[in-house]
Amino acid sequence: MSIQFLRGTTSQIASYTGSPGEIVVDTDTNELYLQDGVTAGGHRIPNLASLDTILLDKVGIEKTGPGEYTLHGNLTISGI
Repeated sequence: MSIQFLRGTTSQIASYTGSPGEIVVDTDTNELYLQDGVTAGGHRIPNLASLDTILLDKVGIEKTGPGEYTLHGNLTISGI
């Protein structure tokens, strides 16, 4: 048995609104997009290669070696 997902380029997916729970493969980035039936493009599920970039850009965490990460900037914890 095999499973076949819809696929398309990044720009094709950006304008696509799929059925809730549908998964689409981005052939440009090899990432998955989870569709909710409402949001054009769906919700990106990043692959491991882009996760390091996301961590650095959004959170300020950089992978510096195998199992090693460095936090850049200030860490604020509130609500504890």
